[in-house]
Amino acid sequence: MAFAESCNFEKLNSDNYKQWKFNIKMQLLNLGLIEFVDKQEPVLDAEATEADKHNFELRKAKALSTICLSIDENLKSIVYNIDSPAAALQEIENVFEPRSRARIGALRTKFLNILFLLSDTISSYIGKISQTAKDLENDEIAYQMLANLPRSYDNIVMQLYQLDDKNFTSLNVRKSLLAEYDSYSP
Repeated sequence: MAFAESCNFEKLNSDNYKQWKFNIKMQLLNLGLIEFVDKQEPVLDAEATEADKHNFELRKAKALSTICLSIDENLKSIVYNIDSPAAALQEIENVFEPRSRARIGALRTKFLNILFLLSDTISSYIGKISQTAKDLENDEIAYQMLANLPRSYDNIVMQLYQLDDKNFTSLNVRKSLLAEYDSYSP
């Protein structure tokens, strides 16, 4: 069966990572290959037969090829030279997950600039907004709290931007801003 026949979802591109991630996991589940992308790669028993080893390697290769063939041509360089399905998904995640402040900033800009296009339906328009909001999650609230403060808050804003990802939460930003405000109050 050709890949195009077995995979009926859009290939990974620069705009659809979250949906692609869900779809590729469902595809691997459907093919019985999900074990190859779990956090811990499967290992054969020491007593596995040659046939078992061969079958294992074939299934692992099928999982990797399923992932790689579901990537747009101009993004395949992300997974060149990777020979493990789990490592391929991890590398793709490293590129597309919004972990860095720069990536979150880019998603925020994308979110704020979503327009209704002539080619959009109401459902697709709402879907674009919903998907980008999911991508941003809780960090968006923290960024919004800092976005339009007066210049007198610049020092605290810069300090908060220096927090590591674990501590850059809307709750911590809120606490810091309230403490800063209280220090200005008579």
